[in-house]
Amino acid sequence: MSDTSRAFPLLASLLATLVSPPAAARALVVYPPPQSESAFEDCFVRNYDDSIVVKALYPDARDVEDVTVRRCVVWYDWGFSLGMTCEARVANIRRLRFQDCDVLHGMACRGALGLKNGDPATVSDVRFEDVRVEDARVQLLELVIDRDM
Repeated sequence: MSDTSRAFPLLASLLATLVSPPAAARALVVYPPPQSESAFEDCFVRNYDDSIVVKALYPDARDVEDVTVRRCVVWYDWGFSLGMTCEARVANIRRLRFQDCDVLHGMACRGALGLKNGDPATVSDVRFEDVRVEDARVQLLELVIDRDM
């Protein structure tokens, strides 16, 4: 990361949206900040749905690039713990790094780590580095090219 990068503690000031459908379903949906070279660091996240995933909902937004998730601990019940998933509606999503993270537990029907694209975005240069998965009940990694939900 360059000197101009900004670090965002995930649960403090990170530009996240908390979605609260019925009482049984809870999810934290993470949208990268609108500048490049963003870092989400030193967080603990426990969610029902996707935990720390990159999405890009608005097709007229600029590309998502140079996003780093570092030294985070994740517990997820459904969805992906770390990765990029549906709603990738920009032209490009690139240079995503998931580094030195721990996935403690996952009950999911999806992979602990995952990439799922069903939108027009070209996704490239995604790296999972030094990620430890203690308990993934279904699968470690899921890669999907599909139609958006």
